[in-house]
Amino acid sequence: MRKDHEEIELLDAIYDEFPEVAKDLDYTLKYNWEYEPHERNEMWTSLIERYSQLTTDAISRGDEKTAKKYLSFMEDQYLKGGENLKKAVDVYYVESLLWDIKDVKRKKWGWSLIPNALQELYIALWGEPKFKK
Repeated sequence: MRKDHEEIELLDAIYDEFPEVAKDLDYTLKYNWEYEPHERNEMWTSLIERYSQLTTDAISRGDEKTAKKYLSFMEDQYLKGGENLKKAVDVYYVESLLWDIKDVKRKKWGWSLIPNALQELYIALWGEPKFKK
């Protein structure tokens, strides 16, 4: 079993659960990174980061339903996953959430959507968000 087997299963689960995300990830693979969709396992870290960006984009545009769906899915995966999966969610998903949202009100609102387990990971890395105050 490959060391990153859980991470590949996470990526497969994202593809299975969210066809709209799969389409975006395949497009990104091919046209931004010059990989074919069947080579996605080689780029799993970047694809998890892209999924994080899609979550942040949903928050940025005020799409609560999509943001909650993506966040809830990742929390569920995190809570039931092993050590490698937990690390992948922490490093490649949570670490970059909300990073490019400039509107403080939107960022605070987005923070309120993030499940507790993922908030704890964010705080462990970045500290308490200043935008919460």
